[in-house]
Amino acid sequence: MPKIVLYQYAADVGVESGSPFCVKVHRLLGYKGLEYATHDVAGPGVMKRISPRTRKVPVLGYDDELVTDSSRIFAFVDARHPSPPLWPDDAVARARARLLEDWADESLYWFAVQQRWAVDTNFEPFRARAFGRMPAPLRWFVPGVIRRSVLGQLHGQGIGRLSAEQVLEGLDEHARMLDTLLEEGPFLAGRALTGADLAVFAPLRAVAVTEATPEAAAIVRKHPRLTAWLLRVDEATTSPHTQAFRS
Repeated sequence: MPKIVLYQYAADVGVESGSPFCVKVHRLLGYKGLEYATHDVAGPGVMKRISPRTRKVPVLGYDDELVTDSSRIFAFVDARHPSPPLWPDDAVARARARLLEDWADESLYWFAVQQRWAVDTNFEPFRARAFGRMPAPLRWFVPGVIRRSVLGQLHGQGIGRLSAEQVLEGLDEHARMLDTLLEEGPFLAGRALTGADLAVFAPLRAVAVTEATPEAAAIVRKHPRLTAWLLRVDEATTSPHTQAFRS
């Protein structure tokens, strides 16, 4: 068996990592039934060593290789561990699944970021959880510096220009569309779980944690097919490192 290490941001309430992209890789490794260890990244020195170009996680250590970017990690792991398959054989279903993965990474992800970093009532407890163990005075000013950077990214992406009510309305619209897609079958691209389910699960799981983002969680959980799907994906991708979804 290969030695696999997932370099990630630390776990947060209800999720195995504060980064949805790290959660996405957790669920991939669980789905593939692979044994792996985790390493929480703290400090620029580690990030520079494991991801010198992007300075981002997740990074997958696979024996002597380091693989960055969740989509590249998907392709890397699937090539080496093709069973169970990550993508459908049918060309139309495969195209749909890959489009959903890209949509989850490039659009749905930002709702999780906005709810955690831009909503004051969510950010204050998150700051205490994520930065509370930092030595003073770092824990006093580092969260604010990072938050200003994240808010700038949200503004550039577009979701940061919307009111709080408009963001929640947008999340509800996306949740309704996903709920409608699930009328066709138990998973987003048909009868079997695919990479689309893992990619969509990660950011949706992040906003479905009532203790962290209560308003967003209430929106997600009012859609019955979507809530049942979250449970199915959770059950199919568990590992010793994952945290169970509670309906």
